[in-house]
Amino acid sequence: MLNSGGGITGLVITPSTDGGVSGTSAPVGVRGSGTLLMYSSHQPRSVLVCGVAMLFEWNTISGGLTVEVASTVDLTATVVVSW
Repeated sequence: MLNSGGGITGLVITPSTDGGVSGTSAPVGVRGSGTLLMYSSHQPRSVLVCGVAMLFEWNTISGGLTVEVASTVDLTATVVVSW
């Protein structure tokens, strides 16, 4: 969440079974809403926000990954990035 007081509340990286990038996922707990900016050295295959597939942007030069996180009643969400 860009300049909104939001933040990361948790992160778990689940590596692929073959040791490569493909098949890896990272559930990220977030607090707040708005544009979430993360960094990834590899282009993600998908991004889910609260279980819903979302459009995302990934910058090939900087590795910046942005996705919109909608406001929820308790201001928490889970974002799952998969490669």
